[in-house]
Amino acid sequence: MAARPRSPLGTRLRRLRRDDGIAATEFALILPILLMLTLGIIDGSILFFKWITIGQTSREAVRSVIDQPGDDFADYSGVKAATLVFAAIPDADVQRIVIYRATPDSDGDGNPLNNPPPAACLSGTTGVAGVCNVYTSSDLRADRTSYVTNRRFQYWPGSTRDVWADATDTDYVGVYVAATVTPPTGVLGGTRTMSQFTVARIEPQATNPPLS
Repeated sequence: MAARPRSPLGTRLRRLRRDDGIAATEFALILPILLMLTLGIIDGSILFFKWITIGQTSREAVRSVIDQPGDDFADYSGVKAATLVFAAIPDADVQRIVIYRATPDSDGDGNPLNNPPPAACLSGTTGVAGVCNVYTSSDLRADRTSYVTNRRFQYWPGSTRDVWADATDTDYVGVYVAATVTPPTGVLGGTRTMSQFTVARIEPQATNPPLS
């Protein structure tokens, strides 16, 4: 018996079903990669945003500190400025805010503006005499009375900083901010600590300003 000729329509339908099966298999293979890329972009975007936020926090805080030369409440203003920018980061995730003396030049390049905080200021929850004050998340919402009672500024009081317009250079103040950040999807890893610091020079004063 002679073979019946195949219908062109049937052949086309079989080819379409075969192509659909191949496309479905390819999509199943590619989908996990696309998903990982999407989640990685989400995590990366959030990490970058938090890193920018931490940098902005250190810049705003140091501006507030140097705006009150010779004042023991300078650090209080710096910490309060930090809380305004920290809206994107929960208080509990703030590890420390270090306000430190960036002079004299510590790395020998003649530029105090790139001096990080001394290691001693990063290892504990208290400051180092004549070097730095260390503030933690519990200090972010403290009022002026608590600020005075706790006296966390006592290790390097604002009133002891060099603000004089004399032969010696005025102090450079650095603000170091560190916070923990947890990517939401975990594709790029778990919780990590991100930090940035900013250094600025205290504007020279003709006379010591009165304490607040």
